[in-house]
Amino acid sequence: MNFNLKTTIGARVTIYLFICVLLNILFDNIYIGLVLVSFIEIVTQINRNNFISTYTFWNLGFITIICLDGILSRDEIILKTSLSNYNYTSYLFLISQLLIITTYRVFEKRKFKDVFEGFYIEVKDKLKPLTFLLIIILYFFFLFYEFPNAFNSFFTSRFEIIRGREFGGLEGAKRSVFSSIAYFISGFAGYILPSLIFIWFNRRFSPLLSFLLSLFPSGIIWFIYLVIGTRHHILFSFLGLVGTYSLINSHKIKFRYSFIVLLVAGYFISNKIVDIRRHGFVNYLLGEKIEKYEKVTKDYSTDKTTVYLNYVVDYYEEENLRYGQSTLAVIFFWVPRKFWPEKPPQFGYWFIRDYLGGQKGFGDKFSAPASYLGVPYSDFAIVGVILISLFIGWLSNFVDEYFRKNSVFKSNKQVVILSFCLASFFFLPRQLNQFFSKFIVIVILLNFLFYINRISLVYKNDK
Repeated sequence: MNFNLKTTIGARVTIYLFICVLLNILFDNIYIGLVLVSFIEIVTQINRNNFISTYTFWNLGFITIICLDGILSRDEIILKTSLSNYNYTSYLFLISQLLIITTYRVFEKRKFKDVFEGFYIEVKDKLKPLTFLLIIILYFFFLFYEFPNAFNSFFTSRFEIIRGREFGGLEGAKRSVFSSIAYFISGFAGYILPSLIFIWFNRRFSPLLSFLLSLFPSGIIWFIYLVIGTRHHILFSFLGLVGTYSLINSHKIKFRYSFIVLLVAGYFISNKIVDIRRHGFVNYLLGEKIEKYEKVTKDYSTDKTTVYLNYVVDYYEEENLRYGQSTLAVIFFWVPRKFWPEKPPQFGYWFIRDYLGGQKGFGDKFSAPASYLGVPYSDFAIVGVILISLFIGWLSNFVDEYFRKNSVFKSNKQVVILSFCLASFFFLPRQLNQFFSKFIVIVILLNFLFYINRISLVYKNDK
């Protein structure tokens, strides 16, 4: 593609606003214009040889998770709330995306040339035996804590297994400190283990053979996730592995094409895993679905991000804003509830129950993904939307700037962290708390492991 919108930032955003307004007049839907605007930004990144950036993957996620849902769920939203509510929420996304584009491009223009020279992968480090021992320990931590859940979910709906328990962070108060830490670490270990196993094999074999060898131990992790029904865990973990392999093996595989296909196709295919969670693995395979879950949960088990944000907007037309409480629950997710019993539950957990008046056909562990705007809107309404949009634009640019400044990758750690940064920004439009937990904890775990491996965090660009 040779298309590139070479204009000033102000003119670019004005053109984008005109596109969205025009398409809204023609099709009565702002989201169609937002799809085109986000697509133009992706094409611009490709033309600048900057496809491998968190900003590109933000736009991919915004189209897939926000815009398509906004288009497909229009009638449902209008039926359950109102046309004015649907239009108002679409304007929130329009304001947000234009602010993110503006913020990212303003910071980018100050620091970089129009065209990026690209990344150079010259990984020279190898994982040492001590690091591999830690990887094995992490692997067994994961199996120890997740296998019982998978075993129970094999024959029974997860909704039945967890019924009556407290979730949304509330269950942590009942665990010991050690159990809380171990549970926390094991939960995130499943994300990074496939990539680390691949790197270990890659110290002796070719990238392709290492990738194939890593599929068996990684497949056990993904099968456990499959049986439990945690679809985003599977996709996030798999994309981390594929991203790591694609970057290291970049001279033989077109990273942009493989990753786009895997991200978008994998996201939609993973929606079928919801049925496994509803009915149990064996029941799903045999076609013996549980009628009450088949009828009632279908509206509340998929990523209807725009639907849930419309609920949030509708809810706070009459309720008082939370003025920071929802955001604090996201920021301090890492604090064990054993140390902070009064820590607020995650917004997506309590809100959907309060809005609908209790459990309405979803599991006790269900948390509604009200998009990245749900939490800030519940705290500060439109001001929260503006603040989070400015922050996302800045954060995406900050991360991209770091990797562009250090574009010669001599460490496996840089490759793995970049791979997970891309996947994290793809999922960011879905929910804030999941983004920050995955983004922050994974970076900390990887830094710890590679510190043990005596790997420096930053390498100067010595091209």
